[in-house]
Amino acid sequence: MQRCAETRSRFPEDIPHIQPEVTEHAIHRDWCPQCQKQVEPTVPDALPGSTLGNHVLVLSAWLHYALGNTLSQIVELLNFHLQMKITSGELVQMWYRLQAILHRWYEQIQQQALPSAVLFADQSGWRVDGKTHWLWCFTTRSLTYSMIHRSRGSPALKFFVEEFTGTLVSDFGGA
Repeated sequence: MQRCAETRSRFPEDIPHIQPEVTEHAIHRDWCPQCQKQVEPTVPDALPGSTLGNHVLVLSAWLHYALGNTLSQIVELLNFHLQMKITSGELVQMWYRLQAILHRWYEQIQQQALPSAVLFADQSGWRVDGKTHWLWCFTTRSLTYSMIHRSRGSPALKFFVEEFTGTLVSDFGGA
């Protein structure tokens, strides 16, 4: 081979080596003379009682609830590829705590959708524990409320739109 004067550039992108980051929080406890208990501030980097940070929580919830990965797949991904030490029970407990925090906002979205003049509705098949359920989406110009329901028909609609008095737009489903 004879070297040419011409070169070209190539720019592959890759995931950098990832090392879990452990943060120690020195949490100062104070005595409350009014309630007769020790109190301490919340740690903004993690849910109360959690040994995992918010980034891991959001990633795992997205993998499970948005992409449909199983619990064992997520645990394997986090433990093997990201070299963390996570159990399935730990993830489930974090998701329960996350649900408790987000549920109020979820209900507010429904309450904001119901007074709309026009509401668009559609459903699509969704598997829950190997059984067919339905993912319902109710959309206005500014928000989308979704819910998973066992019914594809009127029981699901009644559950969501019982108080709705506007125009419901759909794909002419029997419900």
